[in-house]
Amino acid sequence: MCWLIGVGLPRVGLTRRGKARVGSARCESVFATRMLSNDFSGTQKPIFSEDYFIKIAFAIFAVLNLVSFLTYWFDKRRAGTGKDRISESKLLQLSFLGPVGSVPGIWWVRHKTKKVSYLVKYFAVLTLSIAAHIAIGYFWFRGGQ
Repeated sequence: MCWLIGVGLPRVGLTRRGKARVGSARCESVFATRMLSNDFSGTQKPIFSEDYFIKIAFAIFAVLNLVSFLTYWFDKRRAGTGKDRISESKLLQLSFLGPVGSVPGIWWVRHKTKKVSYLVKYFAVLTLSIAAHIAIGYFWFRGGQ
């Protein structure tokens, strides 16, 4: 097994018997990942596959959308009671990060639907957000080439 310390540091590995080995050929990965060899045949598989990172990205996206929706809902409740509100800039920032959650946050909760100046800003942010998410997805699946 080989454990990489980090990028730019000397590669230090462990032999099968636990002795230290510096600069081994089995530690040529650029990323600080642990390499597995289940049968000691020399075949190595990274622990974190591309599917793993896609699942993490979708989970983060889902959480951001949920937070966006709940923020609109929370601000609508606070508007009815007259308490301190969440600023429009914060709502727009969350709309950029979680556009799918902000749409039901505005239309189902009916929050800020009559304020035209906010809706113009919202649709501009929503358009930029969708374009940014498409660009990130395009470059992710294209491989950055």
